[in-house]
Amino acid sequence: MFGNVTEILDEYPNYFLDYREPKNPIGERWSDRVTSSSDDWSGNLYDFYGRIQDRLTADIKVPFRLNEHQIRIDDTPMHKAIREALANALIHADYNERRGIVVEKRKDEIVISNPGALRITKDEALSGGISDPRNSAVIFMFSLVGIGERAGSGLFGINMIWEQYKLPKPDIKEQFNPDRTTLTLSLADKSVGINVGINVGIKLTATEKRILELITQNAEITAPEISEQIGKDSRTIERGLQKLRDNGIIERNGSRKMGVWVIKKK
Repeated sequence: MFGNVTEILDEYPNYFLDYREPKNPIGERWSDRVTSSSDDWSGNLYDFYGRIQDRLTADIKVPFRLNEHQIRIDDTPMHKAIREALANALIHADYNERRGIVVEKRKDEIVISNPGALRITKDEALSGGISDPRNSAVIFMFSLVGIGERAGSGLFGINMIWEQYKLPKPDIKEQFNPDRTTLTLSLADKSVGINVGINVGIKLTATEKRILELITQNAEITAPEISEQIGKDSRTIERGLQKLRDNGIIERNGSRKMGVWVIKKK
């Protein structure tokens, strides 16, 4: 799985990697496609991951944020979760089963399907803390470059991120004979947005609405980052955050620097 396609097929005759973006809803034609059978690249797992990770996340909104070196951060928890989902499929696939790995990026969802059933129950996978990877060599390869799940937190972490963004819960389906696992990640925006105050009968100022919008876009954003993006002093931001907390609209899970925001009311 790490060499060229000819070497891989000698050991895994059903090995196939397929990424596609349908041009229309019924997927008759593709606006973009990457397959392991193409002769213009190696066709191995690591290169497949590298080729399609940016394609999968290309349309995810990135709020303007700067790190401590004043360099823009072009990443969000959702970007990380999508990459995690892709890595999980490559790690847990049964490459002796039929049909190979299929990753499809649709208009409002990403569908990742890999051969092989789950080796633990769905509830265990979503609860986290339990891991039973099918391919130890693959998970070791990804771990060397900081990719892949840690201590069984893969699907659990993805589920938490989708909850923070107020998106429909990730859907996991299994089928048998042949065994196959399919993960569907909805990208339909059901976030709270700037009208939350109206929806719950609370009058918010323009600044408070903007604070809420930034939190909706990035659950990890900190108060100083909000202050910088809005252009308001830290006291104004803290007052706005406290009002949102007092009215039960948001809460902070974790520390000021390492925690995440959770939006509680629509």
